[in-house]
Amino acid sequence: MRTRNWSNRLVTVAVATGLIVGAGITVLTPGPAAASYPGANGVIVYASFVSSAPGSQIFAVDPAGGPSRDLSGSNYGDDQPAVSPDGHRIAFRHDGAIWIMDIDGGNRHQVGVGSEGNPSWSPDGTSLAFDTDKRPDGFSYGGPNIWTMKANGTDRVQLTDDASSFDPDWAPDNSKIAYVSSREGGNNLGDKDIFSVNVGGGGITNLTRTPNVGETQPSWAPDASRIAYTSTDLAGHGPDTVGPDLWTMRADGSDQTPLIHHHYAPDQISDGADPAWSPDGSQIAFAANNGTGGIRVWRVTAGGGNDVPVTAE
Repeated sequence: MRTRNWSNRLVTVAVATGLIVGAGITVLTPGPAAASYPGANGVIVYASFVSSAPGSQIFAVDPAGGPSRDLSGSNYGDDQPAVSPDGHRIAFRHDGAIWIMDIDGGNRHQVGVGSEGNPSWSPDGTSLAFDTDKRPDGFSYGGPNIWTMKANGTDRVQLTDDASSFDPDWAPDNSKIAYVSSREGGNNLGDKDIFSVNVGGGGITNLTRTPNVGETQPSWAPDASRIAYTSTDLAGHGPDTVGPDLWTMRADGSDQTPLIHHHYAPDQISDGADPAWSPDGSQIAFAANNGTGGIRVWRVTAGGGNDVPVTAE
């Protein structure tokens, strides 16, 4: 599961009977621009792979809990949802390409060309950031890079060229795009850092720069002051040995602070994956093991504290 924004993105979580499938969670807000800026907190949108279904689907659930609503209908293979800033549309991945649908699941249409993933909306809702390993000539880079395009699929612009960059998240103030890269990971293939790049290209900066630690899944706070992310200690000697755990940091990479650590048992796989901020910036939704091999959506206050389950066991 992946949570990506209470109003912007969320992660794909296997709910109840599902498994983590690498989708995305998004929180919806009622009203214009609520997805990117402080406002009333709406529903959480997430992708889930239910064991009885032939593929993952996208659902919505109220942050207080209750029944989930199926947005994919009879369509399968939907994941990585990202809700537009006005709350009217969802960008998502379907069978390896980026698609868009209305917030009620209608008007599904493809805007990408394939071999793409992890869409993230620009603050004005006119463009998408995404990752792809496909070059303009149709051949593969050998790894993903960060691109942007208009929401109708035109004006594709490449921002990175290291073939190791993925999972972008567009800053609400339209200044930067945060993303994950292993370009400085050395010999440890799991050593990934969170970087930022200017929206127009250039200014690539390593924000975390922590050897033998894998930081992934960046998610901007609505005011662009902080970034939530997951962290896993690959060396097995730090506080995140089991991870991934949920952390936040300032937009410049300073003040790295853990929020969720070892949520259940010491042998669990995931403690605080796929973070997504509430529109008012007060809470963060995330995915975690339920202690029996399944995944649940949880929420926690952005400053730390008690976490609360959102979806059922």
